Amino acid sequence: MKTKKCLLLLGAMLSCHLGFGQFVKEIRAGLSYATVQFQDAALQDATSERPGYFAGLVAQQELNKKWFLRQELVYAVKGHKQYYSSSSPALVSYHYLTLPLLVGYKVADKLSFNLGPELALVGPVMYRSGQHSSNLHQLENLNVFDVSAMAGLSYQFLPRAAVDMRYSHGFRNSRNVQFYNSSGLHEQTKQDGKHRVLQVGLNYSIRKDG
Repeated sequence: MKTKKCLLLLGAMLSCHLGFGQFVKEIRAGLSYATVQFQDAALQDATSERPGYFAGLVAQQELNKKWFLRQELVYAVKGHKQYYSSSSPALVSYHYLTLPLLVGYKVADKLSFNLGPELALVGPVMYRSGQHSSNLHQLENLNVFDVSAMAGLSYQFLPRAAVDMRYSHGFRNSRNVQFYNSSGLHEQTKQDGKHRVLQVGLNYSIRKDG
């Protein structure tokens, strides 16, 4: 099932990429404030936000004077900080190839709103604590496919530049967390952890309108 979902996502990304030759309009990059929300209380108490970043290409098609469609192919780093005992926090970094598929509405001449799903395919998931570093793909059977809802506002402050702010709300559990008893023996594995991300981005137009 995971293989089929990954193939479907890759097919969607490829279709989007093939359309970029005609419709690519902007490059987009920026910073994010990310975390992962766990249902397990102990995990959630030990989790906090971390900075992230993203960069990618944007294709856009104008439907009329108000409405437009927007597709993006973006590399994004999400994740969270994890605290254990009194030690310094571990940094968990999810490296994603994401495909936001957005519908936009021009609220005013320079202000627009967009909303839609964000599909994502995970790459390396790195866990770093002090000098120790490991790839969680080797420790857990991670969910490689993620789906989020994305919404945000964009303001065009120059003829070819705009700034935007977006919120991404993940729906799928990203981890298969291993739980152990006091003797160090494995007790159970639970799917848990949904992404929550706030982005601030800069968009620069590489193609003149018209």
